[in-house]
Amino acid sequence: MRILVLEDEENLNGLIRGYLVSNGMMCKQALNLSEARTQLTSDSFDLLLCDLNLPDGSGLDLVDYVRKNLPDMGIVIISAKDQLKDRLKGLELGADDYLVKPFDFPELLARAKAVQRRRVGETDSLIQLGDVTLDMKRKIAKNRGNTVELTYSEWEVLEIMVAAHGRVLERKFLESALYGHKGDVESNTVEVYISRLRKKLSSKLINTIRGVGYRLDLD
Repeated sequence: MRILVLEDEENLNGLIRGYLVSNGMMCKQALNLSEARTQLTSDSFDLLLCDLNLPDGSGLDLVDYVRKNLPDMGIVIISAKDQLKDRLKGLELGADDYLVKPFDFPELLARAKAVQRRRVGETDSLIQLGDVTLDMKRKIAKNRGNTVELTYSEWEVLEIMVAAHGRVLERKFLESALYGHKGDVESNTVEVYISRLRKKLSSKLINTIRGVGYRLDLD
């Protein structure tokens, strides 16, 4: 999952990004609205973590902008504002969740993953990739109408690649997303899962971008 962390306290921004990266996320920082808008126009993200009190305005303006212009992106507001009216305003403008500071990082990670699961399920519950049909909500894969049994880890790889919306994912990123930073992961683990998915579903399903990583063929 690619996450833009909009938080004006630089130390806190770094701590949030460090924790998320250690759990397999890819993160970039923005310290104000201007930086966030630049990042959003120059890169693609799955999720925005958005503070509200910013040096150059209110994060609610960005929430409104993202929901209108980038409807597939998840939004989690992170703010010290704990009044009901503030939470309701953020949710009414299109945020998927609202987390009040101070918060525990594991809860932030869990909520971010929950938002992403819901959005993948809502927008891509049934995906057609050539002869392959993926029902992401029911976890059913079919090849030319025939059901194919996939393991839990194989489904995890597919879900990560589907959420990337056609972006190239590095092998190390896939390893981190699957296992965090455990040191006992074999170096060819991702290649094994990719190979199995190609054999079970289609040899053309996942493209290898030599020297870079892997990309799900959405065409």
